[in-house]
Amino acid sequence: MKKNVYLSLVLLFYCLYSNSQMISNTNYSVDNINKKNQFGVEIGGGGTGSFTIDLGVHYIHNYTPYFAWDVIAIKASAIPDNFSKSLFPSALTGVRLTSPQSPFGLTGYLTGRIGYDYNFELDGGGLCFELGAGVNITKNIYIGYSYTHLKSSYDIEKSKTTYTHKNGKSVSKKVNYSESIDSKMNYHALRIGFYF
Repeated sequence: MKKNVYLSLVLLFYCLYSNSQMISNTNYSVDNINKKNQFGVEIGGGGTGSFTIDLGVHYIHNYTPYFAWDVIAIKASAIPDNFSKSLFPSALTGVRLTSPQSPFGLTGYLTGRIGYDYNFELDGGGLCFELGAGVNITKNIYIGYSYTHLKSSYDIEKSKTTYTHKNGKSVSKKVNYSESIDSKMNYHALRIGFYF
């Protein structure tokens, strides 16, 4: 299934690239950015050891054609086979850098985001960050790679039984305690995004 998803994303990239070259005046150009504020949607698929998908929306404020602030990005990633136990929603903020236009009419981009993630199953969350790079195929469509690191801390309740010996008799006592656990997840994904 992973191979089919990767192959589909690669084919989609080539189709979009070919289409952007065939239609005149639709190539992405940093000179065409006239919107100060934009919304975006991202869809990705990749791996954390298991096939994982992610979906996100974000609000962007463009300061220049080359620099933008990713004001807020709300995302969620999950393993489809174990959706409820692997759901990690996150809220991030960061920056987006765009390159000058290439001779092929395309621009590149770099992103960096930092924020907070949460796991409902474990009832805990922590710091997360994301790094990405890719190509703006048209003014409204981009495709690229992203690396996301999610770290969660949570407490779990445990109990143990202790035994003591008094007057030749063994006495048991149940003791409840909590233990703090850190969880980390590294996520590599191919991602396609759309600007509005």
